[in-house]
Amino acid sequence: MSKKILSVILFGMALASANAQQLPNAQFDAEWEDQYPWESGNYLTTACGTTPAAWRVSNVKTAIGNAVVASKLTTEDGPAVKLTNVSVAGRSIPAYMSLGTPWATAETKLANTRNEDGGVFGGLEFSYRPDAMRITYQRTGSGEDKSKVVAYSWKGTWTQAAVPSNTAVGIISWGNATKVTMTDRDNNILGLSCLQGGEVSHSDDAELIAAADATIEGFTEGDAWDEVLLPITYHNATAVPEKFNVVIAAAGYQDADRVITAGLSLVIKSVELIYYHTLSSLTYDGQPLADFAEDNLNYVLADQEYDETKLAYTVKGVAATAQTTFDEESHLLTITVTGEDGVATTYTLQFAAPVNGINNVNATSDAPTFDLQGPPATAGSKGLRIQQGKKVLVRE
Repeated sequence: MSKKILSVILFGMALASANAQQLPNAQFDAEWEDQYPWESGNYLTTACGTTPAAWRVSNVKTAIGNAVVASKLTTEDGPAVKLTNVSVAGRSIPAYMSLGTPWATAETKLANTRNEDGGVFGGLEFSYRPDAMRITYQRTGSGEDKSKVVAYSWKGTWTQAAVPSNTAVGIISWGNATKVTMTDRDNNILGLSCLQGGEVSHSDDAELIAAADATIEGFTEGDAWDEVLLPITYHNATAVPEKFNVVIAAAGYQDADRVITAGLSLVIKSVELIYYHTLSSLTYDGQPLADFAEDNLNYVLADQEYDETKLAYTVKGVAATAQTTFDEESHLLTITVTGEDGVATTYTLQFAAPVNGINNVNATSDAPTFDLQGPPATAGSKGLRIQQGKKVLVRE
C-alpha cells in the first residue's frame, strides 16, 4: 500500500466511549434523508440528492441539474458513505460532508467563472472534550487530490457580513451573487483567511477551544479499511465548548492550491471520538517507576514505604480525572483514571510495610512470635498484640 497520512499519529489505546459523548450517526447506520442545499441565505425547498441522518453533504443545484456527491454503500463490514468529486459543465464540485451546513458560491459569464468560494458554517451543540478522533476509510480513484479531515470546538459566535451565498449565472454579463450575513463560518472560527466576504466580528466570549486536522494521500488496496487518528489540540484545556464540527472531504478542503479530480472517492465507515483514561507518567520520590507504560497497570515497590507527598503522576486525557486510594493493611495503592466518557483504568502500586509498624512481617527480632491461627495466647503474655490470622511480634 502506498500511502502518506500527513498528521501526527498518536499511540492508540483500545478505548470505548459512551454514546452520549459520541457524534450522532457515527456508524452511518441510520436512514438517509433528503438533502436541501443552502443558498442565498435559505435552505431550498426542493431536495437535491440524499444525506446520512445528522450530517450534510456538498450536493449542489446547478443550472443544468443536480450535482450529487454522496451515496450510501452497503459493505461486508456494514454501511458507509461514499463521497465522490464530480464535474458539471466543466466545473469541478468537491465532495465533502459535515455536521454543519455546506455552502458554495461563484459568479459565471458563459463558460467563465469568478469569485469562487465555499465551506461550511455552524455545527453540533456539544459540551464534551474528546482527546482524539479516529476515521475509518477507503480512498479510491486517481489524481493528485489531497483528502482532508478537520474537527474543531468553540464557544460564542462569529459573524461575517457580505458573504456571497449562491452560484449566480450570467450570459452577457457576470452574474451577481446574493450576499448575506453568515454565522459561525469555519474560516472565521479557525482564524483562516476568506476568499470572499466582508467584516468579521464575534461575541465577547467567542473562543476556539480545540482543533485537529489531517491530510490523506494515496489509495486503499482492495477491500481493506484504513484508519487515521487525529490528535485534538486544545488551545484552552479548561474551557468547556458549546459547539463542535467535523468536515470530511474527498478533495483538499480549504487548501488554496487544491486539486479536484472528478471520480476520486473517499468512503467513510465510521467516525469515533476518543477519550483517554490512562497515565502518561508515574514517579515516586522523584524517580520514574521501572517499566512504566500506559498499559502496564501493576507495580511493586518492595523497598519503599508509601508517602503520598512522594507520589507524582500525569493524567492523559484533557478532561480525565484521577483518584488515589491507599489500603493501610495491605499497603496497596490504587490510582483510578476515569475518562470523560466514564471508562476507567486502575493502576496498583504495592508498597512495603512500615519498618517500625506492628504488622511488619519482615522485622527481625529475637522475640518470639505466635501464630494466632493456633492456640490462643495466655492472659499473662505481657505486651501481646493480637491480629487475627497473622504472626505478630511479642516483646517481654
